[in-house]
Amino acid sequence: MTIPQLSAITGIWQEPSGLLFVTGKGVFAGKTRSVILKVIDNDTTPVLIWTKYLDNGESAYTDGATAYVPSGKIAYVDGRTANPNGTVAGGAFMSVSDLDLNTCMTDEATVALQVFNPVLNGPLFPETQFYDVPSGVNLMSASMAMSGGDACQPQANCVPLFAFMPIGNCGNYQFVNQSTWSAPLVYSWNFDDPLSGANNTSSLQNPTHQFSKCGTYNVCLTITGNGCNATICHSVVFSELVPPVISNCPPNVSLSTSPGQCVFDFAGPLPIVAMDNCDPNPTITCTRTDPFGNTIPLIFPAQFSKGVHVIYCEAEDDCSNISQPCTFALTVFDGEPPSLSCPLSTAYEGTLDMMGICSAAINGIGPTASDNCIMLTTEYTISGATTGTGTGDASGTVFLQGISTITYTVTDMGGNTKTCSFELEVQCQPDEDDCMEWVRQIGEIPEVLPWRLPSIPWGTFIRQDIFPAPWILIRERAFLIFPPARRMSQMCS
Repeated sequence: MTIPQLSAITGIWQEPSGLLFVTGKGVFAGKTRSVILKVIDNDTTPVLIWTKYLDNGESAYTDGATAYVPSGKIAYVDGRTANPNGTVAGGAFMSVSDLDLNTCMTDEATVALQVFNPVLNGPLFPETQFYDVPSGVNLMSASMAMSGGDACQPQANCVPLFAFMPIGNCGNYQFVNQSTWSAPLVYSWNFDDPLSGANNTSSLQNPTHQFSKCGTYNVCLTITGNGCNATICHSVVFSELVPPVISNCPPNVSLSTSPGQCVFDFAGPLPIVAMDNCDPNPTITCTRTDPFGNTIPLIFPAQFSKGVHVIYCEAEDDCSNISQPCTFALTVFDGEPPSLSCPLSTAYEGTLDMMGICSAAINGIGPTASDNCIMLTTEYTISGATTGTGTGDASGTVFLQGISTITYTVTDMGGNTKTCSFELEVQCQPDEDDCMEWVRQIGEIPEVLPWRLPSIPWGTFIRQDIFPAPWILIRERAFLIFPPARRMSQMCS
């Protein structure tokens, strides 16, 4: 069996239960020193249980040896230089401990056993003879002065302690180490604040820590070094009761529906800002109550239907303090007028009834209308040769001879209106028995043209609703004055 980490084996012994203890020398923790190996020999392959050595921060070590003490303990000796933690500054060192080498300065190392079967190729070992020292022989030893002391400080002195105090009111704390143990020591702080990331731990002796939010934190300090390894924890309660303030709650606002839609599209966010004495970014949450009384979280982008929406917002800081609410009304109205188009102006041929009245019932003259909010009411008025009013489509109306103007007006749910107009002209063919031929006014000056009427005595009243034109009666003949630049056919009864 070989142990590569050891440069020499200086001793081996077996305790009563059969365990083997091997003392060897090697470089461990950067220094040449003696180590102790505990081994079980099971007659086939030895098994290493542990490798340990005694270190109290000395600068150098010389040869070490071990022996079994009948009380079931291990005695260990070596030489040491500059032991700052013991009452003896240097010199001989002795330890008596249990068979597991549990002391205040025990450290454990790692070594590997390599088992092999050597092939001896050489002369036989000479026969070894043992003999006892003859009786009567005096074994003499040199006398030397020695002073002793406990190399370990009392364990009660290895006590980690710390105090803490807030810096301000927003979770920044100063921690002060108050541990009692000889330097050098390693300090390991854990603030139980994983949200603080890399700042959750510290190796400073007296660190500060900014806690991420209010709460109770189990802060622990571990000190190690010079045979001390101990931990202490304290609960640190960070609380803060000042709520945030919403600084710019919006006033009530009215907005038109989005173009081509019956809703208002809002990409967000709301222009609301909250301030807090500790939290630089308080969380703002809002709900909205729609015109039908339904309350839902306000998440952007959002659509608002027509009507009044009540917006309720509040801010919350890292310590769960909640601001006074911010409430305002958002009213959505339909500000987009409807679209409307009328038919083209058209001339129609009428028919004469028994009274000689020229008229025509005309269909297919309804408007084309649309709106972003769909629901529309349509009204019409007729002026000119024919007069009248109505709702919906004017189709089916009987129009009298002449030019009539039809005006449509559509109104949407928001009260927005749109109008359009067009003209209809109704004319009838003349009766050749009683009426003159077609005439055309060609000049710019009106002409007085004769219109032959049968036996009209002087002073006969000519109905203007039947003959809508300026008439004069001269010697039993009716004359019609035509306006310029107009082609007309006239009728008589």
